[in-house]
Amino acid sequence: MRAGGSGPTTDGTPVASAATSATWQPGSILRVFVGNGTADDPNGGILIGNGFSYTAATCPTGSCNGGIGGILGNGGNAYNGGDGGAAGWFGHGGIGGDAITVTNGGIGGIGGLFVGDGGAGGAGLDGAAGLGGRGGNAGGLSLYGNGGIGGNGGNGTVIPAGTTFDNRTNANSGLRSGNVLGVYASGNTIYAATIGGGLGISSDGGLTFDNRTVANSGLGSDTVLGVYAVGGTIYAATVGGLGISNDGGLTFDNRTVANSGLGSDTVYGVYASGNTIYAATYGGGLGISSDGGLTFDNRTVANSGLGSDSVVGVYATGGTIYAATYGGGLSISSDSGLMFDNRTVANSGLGSDNVWAVYASDNNVYAATTGGLGISSDGGLMFDNRTVANSSLGSDDVRGVSAGGGTIYAATIGGGLGISNDGGATFDNRTVANSGLGSDTVLGVYAVGGTIYAATDGGVSISQASVGTGGTGGNGGNAGLFGRGGTGGTGGTPGGTNGTNGQNGAV
Repeated sequence: MRAGGSGPTTDGTPVASAATSATWQPGSILRVFVGNGTADDPNGGILIGNGFSYTAATCPTGSCNGGIGGILGNGGNAYNGGDGGAAGWFGHGGIGGDAITVTNGGIGGIGGLFVGDGGAGGAGLDGAAGLGGRGGNAGGLSLYGNGGIGGNGGNGTVIPAGTTFDNRTNANSGLRSGNVLGVYASGNTIYAATIGGGLGISSDGGLTFDNRTVANSGLGSDTVLGVYAVGGTIYAATVGGLGISNDGGLTFDNRTVANSGLGSDTVYGVYASGNTIYAATYGGGLGISSDGGLTFDNRTVANSGLGSDSVVGVYATGGTIYAATYGGGLSISSDSGLMFDNRTVANSGLGSDNVWAVYASDNNVYAATTGGLGISSDGGLMFDNRTVANSSLGSDDVRGVSAGGGTIYAATIGGGLGISNDGGATFDNRTVANSGLGSDTVLGVYAVGGTIYAATDGGVSISQASVGTGGTGGNGGNAGLFGRGGTGGTGGTPGGTNGTNGQNGAV
């Protein structure tokens, strides 16, 4: 290569300069034989020099292989799944790059031809079961050199809940009715409110259901509209009263208009906190009991300003009560139900005054309506209504809602289960066709601890978050005449296979 000029002439040819011609510049003949690699020219000098090692700053996109070392020189380290550079005659191989945006770790560089260790392999990408890179071998004629350590396999691919559903029906689990209106779960116990089949209870995660009915448990009706359980007590909202069981559902004490002063025997929903029970009744307002259900005080349009006496859902948290009413919007009370403030289409931007269900967490309130899913971040003063048109929700008829861990779940009629991970801006709809959901008519949803339970008119659909098998660890590199083989990389969790150890030297 020639020495650098002082600049071009008017015709583009360089002008010789005594000063510059006497000074060796990068890229000169001297650099070919002696010198370390650079980002633009990664290989070391032929005689002496280390290969260039890449970093995030010098390898901003893609994968970069480490530079090759000179006769006397180490190979450079790779970045983002690239392969480590090989050493020359004497030197160590470069380290393979850990996977960052790619899946598999890079291979370790080969050690010096006569002396030098092989480079370690790079680790596979976590969450994608990436393969660990193979450790580099010692040089082909190596008198002494250890094999490189294999890279660890990446941990298994995370499969989020909602990707696929296992649907539990009469045929495969003994659920008496596949028309499920509501679902609740606590630990490994699942409660399914069904039309005509009573309350299905499973203690094995939904594999089998024991059905509690009027005949075998004293339940008020075999048509159960909602269910809630807390502290060993089960509450079943039925068209024949509110069933309360303190023995795991073996027997129910049925609370009605006649024996407890409940506003109506048609109970659409129930919620409990401590010794206080809230019963959403159709035509009888919101029943509130502070004595475990022995007696109820009914809050109505007339005595509390409730939006409608047709209450179809209820939720309470932090001293605030939320009553979903049919025709009267969402009624909110901050004084234990003495008075309600009604949030409607007219005064809050709610999608419809027909509210089927409500869920609240901190200052966020979610209202399932026949006109979309209302989302409020100010305690229910104003709602942003999410619909088919503005968020790709599967249907504007939303019958149930749950939220947790930054994810919102919307049970829709005809549109499957909508799942949003961006605060409701967009929904991914899980359906029969794309997830094995029991039906696209979803009537209720409950999500807890990485598991989603969807109440559909085709059974109880259950989806759990899972992690696929981890990636295989990279094999260790082989040693030279003297030296130890590299240790195989550890397989990723769960269940990834460890890499094999490299061969030790013959002596």
